Amino acid sequence: MSLPLRTGIGLAIGLALTLAFLLATRPSSAQEPAATISAGSDVRSIGERYFGGHVDVYADGTLCGRLSFTDTAQATADGGAAFELASAGQAPACSESGATISFFDGNNVALANRYELVPGQGIEMEWLNVGPIRVAEGSTPTGDGSTVLVADEELSGSNAASILGWLDVYADDQLCGRLSFSDASQREDDGSVQLRLAEAAQPASCAEEGAALTLYTSSGVRLSAVYRLDVGNAITVQNFTVPPPGSGDTGTTVPEAPDTGSGVLDAPSGGTSNALLGLATVAVLLGVLGGIVLGAARRRGQA
Repeated sequence: MSLPLRTGIGLAIGLALTLAFLLATRPSSAQEPAATISAGSDVRSIGERYFGGHVDVYADGTLCGRLSFTDTAQATADGGAAFELASAGQAPACSESGATISFFDGNNVALANRYELVPGQGIEMEWLNVGPIRVAEGSTPTGDGSTVLVADEELSGSNAASILGWLDVYADDQLCGRLSFSDASQREDDGSVQLRLAEAAQPASCAEEGAALTLYTSSGVRLSAVYRLDVGNAITVQNFTVPPPGSGDTGTTVPEAPDTGSGVLDAPSGGTSNALLGLATVAVLLGVLGGIVLGAARRRGQA
């Protein structure tokens, strides 16, 4: 049993238009919103003071742009700072779902932060995770010949300090003492927390020039920063960052800047835009319709 020609033509046209409309209006990953990297006021303050005033943002090793802690154009209403990924002019990797987001600070040192890019989902740079993986050098004279490890008021008075509980300090793997954020006897008039080193009751390595000072939290997690003992001086703790699992990142090389891309969020891997799919469907169905019409015309001619 065959359909009348007009009925067949009507069904084919209706099906083509319906499929084209559904495919063209189906939600597309290219329409998903950008991902915002945000840093609170504490992060912004520490970033401005210790990390060169900004961090460069990378996606899978490709530069996307800069989150500035000093530029008022990037400041947020709550005193923090924000940066938009998947913006026009950025490389395609900056819009790719699942890309690893990493950072280099203003001193070209890699930060411990690692995030996964999820289009439309914000990335919050938590204060506790901000800090470079590096050997921290530099100290200042104490004036009295003593050797101290110092966490200044801004660092020791933060929420991070209360979460850490305390820091056990080791010199070349020998325990020297504890830097406590709750012990009033360790807090100085300027609000900083200090631990005296090179004391008689401590192991010999705690007075050894150049000894590696490592710090462990109350939960036994080692901080990423390693300090060098400088006898007769104050060594300042610069951050409370823990190394990311399995990173092995020394932070010595900055990736090269890439070519810029469109900044439009990618469609699923191997996918095609919905508009093109709709047009292709219409073309195929119109071809089928043409075949029906030509076939009917030939049959009439043969009759």
